[in-house]
Amino acid sequence: MVEPGWQPMPGTPAPVEVAAAKSRPPEAGFVVGDTAFASPTAGWAYVVDLEAAQCRVLFTQDAGATWRPQLAWRGLFYGRLTAFDERRAAFALAVSQGDDINGYRPEPHAADDPFVGPDAFLAGTEDAGVSWTLAQAPVNGFGAGFLTPGQMWLRAYVHQQSGMPGMARTDLVRTWDGGATWHSLAGVKGSGVVDVTFQSATDGLLVAAEGNGANVLYRTVDAGVSWEPEALEPPPRLPVNAERRIEPVMGRDGTVLLVLSALSGRDAARRPKWEGRYVYRRVGSRDWAGPYRLPMVPVRSRRPHPAAWGADGRIWTAAGHDLFVADDPAGPWQRRHLRLPAKQLITRIDPVAGGTVWLTTNNAFKIPGAAPGGHLYRSVDDGASWDYVPIDSAIR
Repeated sequence: MVEPGWQPMPGTPAPVEVAAAKSRPPEAGFVVGDTAFASPTAGWAYVVDLEAAQCRVLFTQDAGATWRPQLAWRGLFYGRLTAFDERRAAFALAVSQGDDINGYRPEPHAADDPFVGPDAFLAGTEDAGVSWTLAQAPVNGFGAGFLTPGQMWLRAYVHQQSGMPGMARTDLVRTWDGGATWHSLAGVKGSGVVDVTFQSATDGLLVAAEGNGANVLYRTVDAGVSWEPEALEPPPRLPVNAERRIEPVMGRDGTVLLVLSALSGRDAARRPKWEGRYVYRRVGSRDWAGPYRLPMVPVRSRRPHPAAWGADGRIWTAAGHDLFVADDPAGPWQRRHLRLPAKQLITRIDPVAGGTVWLTTNNAFKIPGAAPGGHLYRSVDDGASWDYVPIDSAIR
């Protein structure tokens, strides 16, 4: 039964299934864009040839000794790979009009359809990528999130009347059956919705931009029908005009960590003492403990500073070539320094079981829309030593 406020979206295309056996292997010129690991041995990698707009998703079940192509298309990759366990993964993609995904070609657009962009899909697997279900997104212009490969939601940006201030809103769109049916909820008012993260079918967090940055947190316990503000204690001496950005970090067990980035507008080399990154953790049903300052040195930079929950409950974070880990966000933090190529920065951490940690890096100038050119590394001794894991030479 659908909750009050959620309305069915008729006329959405039925999901289709494609087989990994029909995937085309990557050729020369492909580079690593993203990876996702669920165990010491099993994980997925997205590789891309940007000049030809060719995309591939690969899978390994032997810790990167071999990689097998599972999806091939020409178009775009959205967001990040999500690995739930060794058999289940999901992500969002878009295929250029007239092209195919593993041999499946979307229906051509109607002659009077003004949309000329690529067709967006949500892709999910529950059999380690032997087959993938492709659910066509029922809206254009969205951000996607996943509870499972078949339980997905989108935040869709709607402009009700051109040129009318205050008339934009963000709708929530979701499916619980892999895209067979979709429902929409009109009504997160305002154009400042930055992120929506659900921990269950009913409980979710929303980050909105109000003022200087993505700095306001809301919570729902009724599947998004209503949202209530969540109070966060600000870092000490944080000025009102500071740029603040909140990012929820999900653990595989549904736990949530909030990372707050606080930046000043100063260009001077000497940074204000309050500038940095802070974390909050949930205490009880509503309260947040924190802020706890992360150990990296404050830098006026858009460089990535990823954070992740480990399989054992520890917290990992990174800055540049430095990796940090702690049992509790209050510390103490242990530092592991990686000898990476100068222009490679840590962009993703997957701390799985048994002391195994996977790291993805990318070039130092990576910004939204920039060309990826990443590497993959693996540690089996809790980050004390690292091995480079090649992908292009291990494709079978």
